[in-house]
Amino acid sequence: MNRAGLFSEISAALADLHCNVVEAHAWSHNARLACVVYISEESTATPIDYNRLTAIEDHLTTVLRATTARSTNEENVKQQEVKTAYSLKPEGEGTVTDVERKLHQRMLSVRDFESPSKPISSPRMGSPRLIDSSDKEEKMLSVCIENCDEKGYSIVSIQCKDRRRLMFDTVCTLTDMQYVIIHASVDSHGGYAFQEYFIRLVDRYAMSTESEKERVIKCLEAAIERRVCEGIRLELCANNRVGLLSDITGVLRGRDSKKYILFKRHFWQ
Repeated sequence: MNRAGLFSEISAALADLHCNVVEAHAWSHNARLACVVYISEESTATPIDYNRLTAIEDHLTTVLRATTARSTNEENVKQQEVKTAYSLKPEGEGTVTDVERKLHQRMLSVRDFESPSKPISSPRMGSPRLIDSSDKEEKMLSVCIENCDEKGYSIVSIQCKDRRRLMFDTVCTLTDMQYVIIHASVDSHGGYAFQEYFIRLVDRYAMSTESEKERVIKCLEAAIERRVCEGIRLELCANNRVGLLSDITGVLRGRDSKKYILFKRHFWQ
């Protein structure tokens, strides 16, 4: 679960463990946080060996679970985990597509489509709802699903505010949920996007239950909302050095913990 200052704690822990942050990305949504961080040895800028990587993973997991409330259920505790892997990219860097795909997968795995304060309750099938934004503009989002029994697939219709990489977000989510897209139709008009996907599960045909449709709707809504940034956008440019990310996030956190900015998306290189 996300909390004020968590990203700062993660970057500080990496600095204490003598890790150099080569590149970092983070998304937050529905009180969940997903990060993809590329690190190297502080002194040599070389890949970290397996044994130390395991220790780093254990330490960061402790950081994530440090303030877990006693009332937190076991499922939420399991969601707070760290996964490490060696990168095959030059200098440990990942392409935008690779990183964003990982972020989508991590957010889906921690069930950011569920509200942290109340049980999952999906809106009526196909009913639009409003998303709050920093400029207080109303943005309509509508996702509805119908079955085409003759063809053996489901039709997913999405209408929302148009933006860059919107189709990437929805296709990634459907793919990660093990749905095959048979064909699709996409259009944009007046600042709004209209998407229609004809899908079926990998191992069977169309969605068979209303609960399955509701889950797909919630997951697609979450995928669209993850990029809706709220709050103040801060851009910094400086010569990089070891520990700089930790210092910057520490300053933001130290100003006032109650006003700390929860990063919607962060990139540092």
